[in-house]
Amino acid sequence: MCKNKRRGNLWLVFLLMLSGCSCVNGSSLAETDSSGDFQYYLNENDNYHNVAETESGFYICIPNRILFVDKKTMTPVMLCAKPNCPHTADTKSTCDAFFSGFAFSAKACVVGEELYVFYYNTETRRYSITKVSQDGSVRKELLSLDHNSCNQFVVHRGKIYVTTTQYDENGTSIDGLWEYSLENTLVPPVLIYERKASDMMNGFGSLLAYEDYLYFIDYDEENSWNYSAYLYHIPTRKLSKLSMQEDDASTVFLTIYDHRVIITRYRRDDQVEASYPDSNLYSYAPDGSDRKELGEFPHSMTASDFDYFYQRDSARGNPYIKDKCYRVYDEEYQPVMTVSMENLPGIEGLPSFSLLYPTNSEYVLLYAVSAPQARHYFYYIRKEDIKSGNAEVHELFSFTEGEY
Repeated sequence: MCKNKRRGNLWLVFLLMLSGCSCVNGSSLAETDSSGDFQYYLNENDNYHNVAETESGFYICIPNRILFVDKKTMTPVMLCAKPNCPHTADTKSTCDAFFSGFAFSAKACVVGEELYVFYYNTETRRYSITKVSQDGSVRKELLSLDHNSCNQFVVHRGKIYVTTTQYDENGTSIDGLWEYSLENTLVPPVLIYERKASDMMNGFGSLLAYEDYLYFIDYDEENSWNYSAYLYHIPTRKLSKLSMQEDDASTVFLTIYDHRVIITRYRRDDQVEASYPDSNLYSYAPDGSDRKELGEFPHSMTASDFDYFYQRDSARGNPYIKDKCYRVYDEEYQPVMTVSMENLPGIEGLPSFSLLYPTNSEYVLLYAVSAPQARHYFYYIRKEDIKSGNAEVHELFSFTEGEY
């Protein structure tokens, strides 16, 4: 395969951050980002999207705040331009970095030079998609959504895609995938996909976009354990499934790597309760053609960037055991190295939970939780260390439950 590789006092740091924010249309992201196609790199299957990347740095959403991390210094600062603002809970009405909500507080993505933030506004009790200036000082709300729940969003090629949940008169939840015009959000949205809740696990999600397509996962039929990957052709509004998914297995992970769609097909082991055996990996051209079998890989979350394909590996055979490592593969799907989760800086033993954020830069970001300490950590790994086979994990910042 051929692959195009691409490598980019507190107030002093803050001024550096602001100057960096004003120059995000550099060559690396500009080449790949004219249509927003790079957004999938920050999606580890479940579309957390609490990290977004520009040429100069990363926006990271934590509970009720957004931070900016400059790539040159790897120093985090609050996304607030107000002098002397302490960025604490009692200044939430004036702090530019404050975004109310749940869990990670907000989700974010960047298209070109534009930062988009998706969050739950606790004052209006509505979900908001807002365009934010790169110093956090100016906000323009694009959409205010009155749904029981809004779970995922993607901004791609002049459109905003949102997954929602509503309840009918009988209390049955109905999931929908909607398309809004980014240029004119007053235009009524297009309902791309709708289905009622199943008695089985809710698998609707993994929303990502690439080229002329939008991709997601949902179950094959009511009360089925099996799930399939769907693709939506944006120009023609045609919705279909990826081919050859009728093998009594289930598509559980979905990403893009080396300009191809990658899915994991998992087959349950009914003989061993809570067993997660190795799973088949397949790749497709973006339009769903040219299916290729890549072999069996450890059943785990998947993610990707320009340089590597990543899989999170927990203790084999039991999904309740904590994450052990991340496996890194090259464009030939050959193992490069593993990054151990054992004894990360600040955490003794294994973390209670972790997420990997591949990026379009020299760094990979890592999030981990230590439940005994009730503390959350963000780390970074240099890709040059991965290449050398000796990846050191560096602490970026941490915070405790309720700190923000």
